[in-house]
Amino acid sequence: MNAIAGKRVLIVEDDQELRELLRTTLEGEGFTAEIATDGAEGLSRLRRGVPDLVLLDLVLPRVNGLEVLMALRSDPAARRVPVIVMTGTQTQASELRGLGVVALLYKPFATDALLARIAAVLRLPQSPAHP
Repeated sequence: MNAIAGKRVLIVEDDQELRELLRTTLEGEGFTAEIATDGAEGLSRLRRGVPDLVLLDLVLPRVNGLEVLMALRSDPAARRVPVIVMTGTQTQASELRGLGVVALLYKPFATDALLARIAAVLRLPQSPAHP
């Protein structure tokens, strides 16, 4: 059985082009990708069901990524969900790690780098196409 089958990833990203690239890439790898266009929608989706992983932008309209992260960490059902932060701004990695962020990717990033991080975080076998 495919190790990725059934793995849900919540993408919280306001940039439509990047959202679609991430969704297409993840679904092409066999993940179920859910989309939130801002932090408020991300929190709403988290309340409907805990994903296996969250890809989170920090700069978001309405509710920013740090607020989403703090809400996630305060929710007993979701506090252990791994979060990979995607950002275009320089950020204190140590501060984010203190909030439970497992990886930080600076935009723009290669999709292969993202897939490798996801595989490592979820402890998935890496395919030969993505060493």
